[in-house]
Amino acid sequence: MKYMFPEEKISDEKYYEGRRYSNIISDLNRDDYVYRIFPLIRFVELLLTKKIALINFSEWDDPFENFLLKAEVANLREQEVDLSKMRAKVYGQSWVTIDESDALWRIYSVDKTGVKVKANVGKLFDSLYGNGRNTCLHLYFGKVLYKRVDEIEYMMKKQQQIQKDIFDSTGCAIINYFLIKRQEFGHEHEARIIYNPGSNDPILSANGNLKILKFPIELEVIIE
Repeated sequence: MKYMFPEEKISDEKYYEGRRYSNIISDLNRDDYVYRIFPLIRFVELLLTKKIALINFSEWDDPFENFLLKAEVANLREQEVDLSKMRAKVYGQSWVTIDESDALWRIYSVDKTGVKVKANVGKLFDSLYGNGRNTCLHLYFGKVLYKRVDEIEYMMKKQQQIQKDIFDSTGCAIINYFLIKRQEFGHEHEARIIYNPGSNDPILSANGNLKILKFPIELEVIIE
């Protein structure tokens, strides 16, 4: 590893700015556009509160969404690690990278009153990211990677790799596990905002409902 001399050390601001770009991952680009269908009542709430809601991953329906959190791993001292706390604190919100999909309208607007929102990836991420001081290690945006069930089950058995990724100091490696979904859902072309709060996280502390994490956003900037 290259030794970083004092004069080479980057400032906090430059680090935060660098993570603003590197935290958009998994082949998603800042210039891309994403789409989300909001039920009418949620869209009105969005307009009134100027906040978007990220849902705790433990509340997601697909049993394979939380496969990482069901794996059995040990720390560097070979002590078993309980991942239930991680299951209870990681949040996400789904968008898609395609403009139109009959399947998505059927899923997210059953009563046909949904509102489709178009947003620029970079502007949406920046609105959530802020100055980066509280979000640089915790907020990510990336495309979902679709895999077969047997591929997911094989990943669950790679205990050493999972252990390495969980304790990755950059916070990046573990996020990739939350971008994996069964290939049966490939038609959705999903991208996910993911937030993995740190200890004493100010955004998490400001929310009374731990199943939903609400982020303030600049609607006039991100919605097109």
